[in-house]
Amino acid sequence: MRLILLHRGELQAPDERLQRLAEFLGIVCQPLALPAGTSRLIPFFEMVAAEGDSCLVVNPGVIKSWLGAPGLPEDLGRCWISRFCGLLVHNLEPDPFADSVVRALSGGGIDGIGLADDKTSSYTISAAGRGITGPFTGLTFGPAHPGERVFEVRNGTLGVVPLISIAGRVSLAISTRETNRAFFLGGADIADLNSDVAGAQLADYFSQIVPPVMALRALCPDACWVPNRPHGTLIIDDPLLQKNYGFMNYERLLALMDQYNFHTTIAFIPHNYRRSSAGVVRMFHARPDRLSICYHGNDHSGAEFGERNLGKLNAMLSLAETRMGEHAMRMGIECNRVMIFPQGEFSPEAMAALQAHNFIAAVNTSPYAAGEAACLPLFQVMQPAVQRFDGFPLFLRRYVRDFRPEDIACHVFFGRPILIVEHHDIFQDPGSLIDLVSRINELVPEMHWRPLQAAVSNSYLMRSAWEGVLAVRMFSPEGLLRNSADTATQVAIEWEQAGSRIDKLFVNDAPVANEVRGDMRTSVRFYLAPGESSRFRIVFRNDLPDSGYHFGRKWKAKAFLRRRLSEFRDNYLSKNAGLLAAAKVLQRRFLGKVAG
Repeated sequence: MRLILLHRGELQAPDERLQRLAEFLGIVCQPLALPAGTSRLIPFFEMVAAEGDSCLVVNPGVIKSWLGAPGLPEDLGRCWISRFCGLLVHNLEPDPFADSVVRALSGGGIDGIGLADDKTSSYTISAAGRGITGPFTGLTFGPAHPGERVFEVRNGTLGVVPLISIAGRVSLAISTRETNRAFFLGGADIADLNSDVAGAQLADYFSQIVPPVMALRALCPDACWVPNRPHGTLIIDDPLLQKNYGFMNYERLLALMDQYNFHTTIAFIPHNYRRSSAGVVRMFHARPDRLSICYHGNDHSGAEFGERNLGKLNAMLSLAETRMGEHAMRMGIECNRVMIFPQGEFSPEAMAALQAHNFIAAVNTSPYAAGEAACLPLFQVMQPAVQRFDGFPLFLRRYVRDFRPEDIACHVFFGRPILIVEHHDIFQDPGSLIDLVSRINELVPEMHWRPLQAAVSNSYLMRSAWEGVLAVRMFSPEGLLRNSADTATQVAIEWEQAGSRIDKLFVNDAPVANEVRGDMRTSVRFYLAPGESSRFRIVFRNDLPDSGYHFGRKWKAKAFLRRRLSEFRDNYLSKNAGLLAAAKVLQRRFLGKVAG
């Protein structure tokens, strides 16, 4: 399936943005120059359609300047409907010619293009097109941006279904006629995928990206990258594996997880590897479906992963791994190989060090490294993980207060795992957490709550457009695939990883010899029998310098003091507002920033 974009001389800016979005989704686009004359319109488009299955993009402004006519000829509209599998009508400015286009291509069901100017209006997503609108189905949220293009849908028109509305007028609709499906896209201009999102949330760009993606996925379903089943976890930073930590009690937490159905990953500080309680450890052994741990720094000292010295980072990670290896031997709990940065600070060098130590991913609340400008292109947050650090994946997490229903839908729509972060104090009154988890399970009944490593490694994209091969775009360096089909399936997995950094690639623990390594991507192909599962992973070389860095007595004493002060704050001061406020004043005045 290809997407044909018409132009005269060069693509107009709205069509260029649509093309970039379609190619980002995996669709093959074909810009097509319109002929100089208009005497043989029908034969021209019949010839184009005969070249293979295709969808035609209709920009009324382009067609108007080409034809120089007051309206769209009826026979041309009938040709497009009968010859092309699908139509995407966009850039609908209030204009008599554009009105004629939408009337002709919708069988008279759509008319009256205008602008939404009510600043208090909201987006309403119809329940009639769940297969197209996905996790947004049934939501109402806003406010909508003023000035978006909307149109009227005539009630009772056969085959026309409104999908998204603003204040009673439609901004996305589908018309089904004969073997053709036509989408009519109002809303705002399609976003430039390279534009800077800075601190904005993905849902803030809803009308600029989500409706066109809905239409493109529906028109070219086999060509588009689509998300795997949604995954998520709750992350609690800092607690020891002891019965109580601050306001958190493990038995009560487990009861909440069983009652409301979610999983909790404890962001565990390796410094505490000798202090786990046998009773709590037994809970982790008994309920791996509900409880897991991952790395949370090494000592959780002040911005320790903001360090830029690769030798020191190498030593720090080696120590963290040694500590967690001993913890696993003594307690029998494997630590997820995912790093959560203390205080949310990290350097680009820290990302390189994590990859060299074969961590699966990093997780953080911010995508920006310490000291760099808050500048991130939109396309980076329209995929499961941010990959601006030489392909090593950075997954983003949010606090309970920052998740709106439309944010939940955006995460699922684009394949981002739902990673909720909190500290022990959320359990002083867990109502907001329970409300969020309940809302997620209601909006996304197929939600799969898993340990953090499983949640991120299962957050990948798939498509099956090329010769029956199941293509998988992975973001973490390892994962597990299962063939649920009745026939053998060839799988093609690709990573945004430079082959020069890879030592070996394994499928089911056997080295693979047929991988393809490039400067920007690495891929491998293999067959899965019906019902068969295969685990695959990339192993990277550790070429980091050995600085011989030694963590001496002063460093150990400082780390010990920080941890004990933080625990005193969480276990005692946090339960007395007055004492906590006084302690923070003393901290700022005398001790500086104590890790939390």
